[in-house]
Amino acid sequence: MKPHLMSGDVAEKFGKVPTEIIRPALAPETSEIFELTKYLQRDDAKWLEQEELDPIVPLRANMESVGAI
Repeated sequence: MKPHLMSGDVAEKFGKVPTEIIRPALAPETSEIFELTKYLQRDDAKWLEQEELDPIVPLRANMESVGAI
């Protein structure tokens, strides 16, 4: 299952610079969240609570991204 609204791009766009340095463990390369954990290892990574985002139904988001809606 692919994570929804969990990516470095989303964090860059909507996140904030953390007040303290937090580095979660790096997920295995085969994990769906590997790229996200790799991003969160960076010194300049922004953090975002997913609850702060307006929810979008994943199917609709995918259709919008390819111009089907």
